[in-house]
Amino acid sequence: MKRILLVALALIMLLSFAGCKKSDGAPKGMKLASSTDLVPYSLYVPEDWVIDEADALTTRAHVSSSDTSSVSIVSYKKEGGAKLHRCMVGNL
Repeated sequence: MKRILLVALALIMLLSFAGCKKSDGAPKGMKLASSTDLVPYSLYVPEDWVIDEADALTTRAHVSSSDTSSVSIVSYKKEGGAKLHRCMVGNL
């Protein structure tokens, strides 16, 4: 079960990196977790996942209240103005 979950989270992470451009539609079985008006990327998660946060700095979603496996992207500006994004996979 854990191996399946790890593979699913790895695929979601891969989709988050591949989804860095704005898109009009979510892939089949997925929903948009990020607020595309506020961030320069699109993060898609499975339709049954819970979106915790979607604002100008953080996008975070988890599987369910009983399974806190999650994926999140945090945006921040480095000194000098460069924008960085950090993707994390783990538990809440």
